[in-house]
Amino acid sequence: MRKLPQDFAISSQKGLLPIHESAIKHVTGQAIYIDDMPEWPNELHVATGLSTEAHADIVSINLDKVRAYPGVVDVIVQADIPGDPDVSPY
Repeated sequence: MRKLPQDFAISSQKGLLPIHESAIKHVTGQAIYIDDMPEWPNELHVATGLSTEAHADIVSINLDKVRAYPGVVDVIVQADIPGDPDVSPY
């Protein structure tokens, strides 16, 4: 987290604690959320498919119906991602 000016801190028994940089916008209603932003013309949306089984191994999957669904532009699976597909923050 980046350093904030001293006036962006609150006092506590442990001293001054930093306030999140967008906290003031959140509590005053000035924060802009993604749902508040207008969509661009021809904007694409991403939808993810999730497993219904915990810890299951996918042996095969037929995505023909998904690809044929009206409005679907592309279907991407892990094998389509070059390199390490790990997108976690770690």
